[in-house]
Amino acid sequence: MESLIPADNHAMMWAALFGLAAFGAFIDKTRYGKIVSGVVWVIFLSTLLANIKILPMDAPAYDLIWGEVIPLAIMLLLYKADLRRIVKESGRVFLAFIIGSIGVLLGVALGVAVLPLGAEEPGLAAVFAATYIGGSVNFAAVSETIGLADGVKAAAIAADNIAGTVLLIMIAALPAMRFIQSRFVVASDASIGEDADAAAHDSAPLAILPVAAAVMTGLILTLLGRLLADLLGWPSASILVSTVLVIAAASLWPTLFAKMADQGFQLGLLLMYFFFVAIGTHADIGLMVDKGLVLFAFAALILSVHLVFLLVVGKLLKLEVAEMVIGSNACVLGAGTAAAQAGAMGWRGLVTPGVLTGTFGYAIASSIGVAIFGVLG
Repeated sequence: MESLIPADNHAMMWAALFGLAAFGAFIDKTRYGKIVSGVVWVIFLSTLLANIKILPMDAPAYDLIWGEVIPLAIMLLLYKADLRRIVKESGRVFLAFIIGSIGVLLGVALGVAVLPLGAEEPGLAAVFAATYIGGSVNFAAVSETIGLADGVKAAAIAADNIAGTVLLIMIAALPAMRFIQSRFVVASDASIGEDADAAAHDSAPLAILPVAAAVMTGLILTLLGRLLADLLGWPSASILVSTVLVIAAASLWPTLFAKMADQGFQLGLLLMYFFFVAIGTHADIGLMVDKGLVLFAFAALILSVHLVFLLVVGKLLKLEVAEMVIGSNACVLGAGTAAAQAGAMGWRGLVTPGVLTGTFGYAIASSIGVAIFGVLG
């Protein structure tokens, strides 16, 4: 059944994307947004619209978002990157990532022990471990490497998307939960690297020159990152290379980049909302139910163990909730989503740690998945 908004009707698609982004930004300014972030509302609404066939689940607009918009958005969010902050803060997000990765492996082991996964058990354990330590890039890489059957792959992708979306909603809501606030370290904006002049990001008037300069600079840095990553023989690391470039440039020419920072940050947030819409529309509930609830149970179990383990150990180590949230996001969903959530929730000092940590996950997760396949196979 074709969606009400055709995938190839670009005008309608972008009208819907801008509308959902505007809705998320509006909700964030209301009392409802203080309880549950606009990010959560946008993901939930886009998931609903895709599953009732108003929005398509696949469209050229989403491909553009995944391939071009998110790298640009990350660049725009990093124009005030401070190397001292990165050195100081990324270690704690990285620690949360490591704890979360151990939680994923424990969840995989428990799922293998208690769920009837059948003959595809080694492959399923491999792809779910890979995707929840490094993101969907690693799911694709491991599934191709081990030759996972197409039918099983489709069901696993559906379960992965649903479970991952639920986790993103949960961790986005964590900082506002009274239970979390009363028992965990919930940082003030200042302690998680918020700019002292943060209000300027939200109130700076639109100016064409800095907007155009910010976009041009972001695109150039993105392209340079891809070229260098290809030359290094590591194309999947293009986001990491581009991140290094923008941090270096912002550190070498801070005054120049500061002139683009406020406009760039607002535009970057808008682009990140598009990303959250794309995540929501890929959560195919019908396919997951049709192909196997056991795979959703496996994915949900892994992520439940991951989150509980991270919260327990993180509390013992006195990690801040924001650091655990971005560490979890970088682990399960990847660098782009971690940066998106950090930016959308106003944790500007955690954007770069999220990208760096998530990209580290890209680098190691496929090897971990293939190793698990070898052990269980």
